Amino acid sequence: REPIASFSRGLRPRFYLYECYNMLRRLSLTVLVLGCETLAQSTIFVVFVSILTLVIERESSPYLNRFLSAFTYVLHWQIVMFVLFLLLMDADMTSDAGGIVISAILLVANICIIGVIFVDTRFEKTFLKKEEIVRERRRTRAISLETPSMPGRSMR
Repeated sequence: REPIASFSRGLRPRFYLYECYNMLRRLSLTVLVLGCETLAQSTIFVVFVSILTLVIERESSPYLNRFLSAFTYVLHWQIVMFVLFLLLMDADMTSDAGGIVISAILLVANICIIGVIFVDTRFEKTFLKKEEIVRERRRTRAISLETPSMPGRSMR
């Protein structure tokens, strides 16, 4: 009912401020990195923040939905993999073909993640529909059991 409660609806009670932390994490990876003066500083900052937030996400598992917790964990790994890929390319440790292969692997991983989102959303909608049908049947059955039968009439 409260507008602020929607931020923490899917979180475990002790992590109700997790979305504030998540916003700070995103800002640090996109905006605060601009405050670094050299490439080395920004690289160390991004690696530190991405690995630290990966560990925090894994250890806290703040979401009530286990799928969502696992999914955000995979997304954090995707960020770390991207940073490592950029480090490999910046250090000239990959050839042109190697860079294309790694880029293709990251692209396929992103497409798989998008596929998982669509499949899970579809299954969740189907599950919710089935759950609603079961609740309606139980409600109907409870009403029919509460209704007294009239004497002299048979129940069919």
